[in-house]
Amino acid sequence: MSDKLQIKAKKVYRLPPCANYEIEKTESWLADMAAKGLFLSKDGFFAGFAVFEKKEPKNVRYRMQAAPVKISLFADNNGEPDDEAKELNESYGWQYIASRGQFFIYCSTSPDARELNTDPRVQALALDIVRKRERSNTIATFMWLLVYPIVMLYGRPVLTAVNIGSWLIGWAAILVLWALVRSVLKVVHLRKIRKKLAMGEMLNHKKNWNQKVKQYHIGGIIFLLMIFAWFACLFSGWSNEIMNKNVQSLADYTDQLPFATIADFAPHGVYKLNDLKFANTIETKSDWLAPKIIKYHETASVVLKNNQYLQGGLLVDYYETIAPNLAREIARELKLQEKKSKNYTEYNLADLDVDYAVAYANIFPTVIIQKGTKVIKATFYQTSNDYTMQLNEWVQIVANSLK
Repeated sequence: MSDKLQIKAKKVYRLPPCANYEIEKTESWLADMAAKGLFLSKDGFFAGFAVFEKKEPKNVRYRMQAAPVKISLFADNNGEPDDEAKELNESYGWQYIASRGQFFIYCSTSPDARELNTDPRVQALALDIVRKRERSNTIATFMWLLVYPIVMLYGRPVLTAVNIGSWLIGWAAILVLWALVRSVLKVVHLRKIRKKLAMGEMLNHKKNWNQKVKQYHIGGIIFLLMIFAWFACLFSGWSNEIMNKNVQSLADYTDQLPFATIADFAPHGVYKLNDLKFANTIETKSDWLAPKIIKYHETASVVLKNNQYLQGGLLVDYYETIAPNLAREIARELKLQEKKSKNYTEYNLADLDVDYAVAYANIFPTVIIQKGTKVIKATFYQTSNDYTMQLNEWVQIVANSLK
C-alpha cells in the first residue's frame, strides 16, 4: 500500500505550453522539464495535461515521430508504434514513452545516441502523411460541424433558430468556426514544418516554448468552458421543454391574445372550453429574432343562435419578429416544412389584407399568414355533426385579427 501511495505522490501534472502539433516547442519543453526533475511518464498526455514523474534532474532528449497510421484508442497495437519500430529505435538509444496527437514521443538519456531522425527529407515524407491526414480531418470537421447541421435543418434556419434560441445557434456557430480555425492552423503549421524539412533543414529541438503560453492556455480554457456552457444551456432548454415549464392552462392565462380564437369565430354564440387534459394550453417564450412566440392549443364549442354547434380545436403557432423579412422567411419555412408531407393539398383563398397567405390541408385545414412582423400558422379542425364553418370565413377572421 505504501509503495502505491509513493508512486502516486510522484505524479505531477502540467499544462503543455503549446498545441500537440508544435513539434519543436513540445520537444524543447519536455527536455526543460526533465532538467527540472520532471520526466514524461508512460501515461503521456491525459485530459489536456502532461503526466510527469518526479525524479532527480537529468539531461534528456525528446523527439517526436509522425505516426504512419492514425493514433486512436481503437487503432492497432493500442495506438503505439509496432514492436519492430520500438526495437529499432531502442537499438539507437531511444525509448518509446507515449504519444501526443498524431506523434510518437521517444526519449534518450545518452548524449552519445545518434539522432532519431538523421535525414530531414525522409522526416518530411513521414510528416506529410500526418499533414494529409489532418487535412482530411479538417474537411470532415467542416462537413460534420457546418454542412451537415445546415442540411439537417431542411432549409429552415430561421425557424430552427427562434424555436431553439437564436443566441444558442449563434453561440454554436462561433464554436464551429473556432474549431475550424484551430484545424486550419494545425494544417498550416504542419505544412510549414514539412516545407522546412523538405529543404534539408533540421528542426530546432531547443526552440523557445515560453512565447504565447498564456494566450494558448487562456484560449483553450475559454473554448472548453464555452463548449460545456453551451451544452448546459441546451440541456436546460431541452429539460424545460420536456417538463413543460413554459406551458400553462388557458383557464389561467389572463393576457390579451394577439390573434383570433374559436370564441372570435362566433362572437354572438355561447362559448365553452372543453375539459380535456391534453389541450387548452398555451406556451409563451421569447427570442432575439422573435420577441413574442406563442404555441396555442384550444378545444372548445360554441352554441350558435340556431342551436347548432361550432365545435373543434384550434392549434396556433404565432411569431412576432423584429423585422418583416424575418417574418416572411418564417412563413416560407413553415410552408416548406408542411409541403414535405404526402398529404399536402393547397387551397385557393379569397383576397386578404396581408403580405402573404397560403391555405392547405395536411390532414386538417391550415393557414399560414404573414402581415408585417407577425406570422401565424393556424390549424382549425371541426368535430360538429350539424355545422361546419367554411375555410375562407375563419381564415378572414384570423387575418383581420393581425393588427
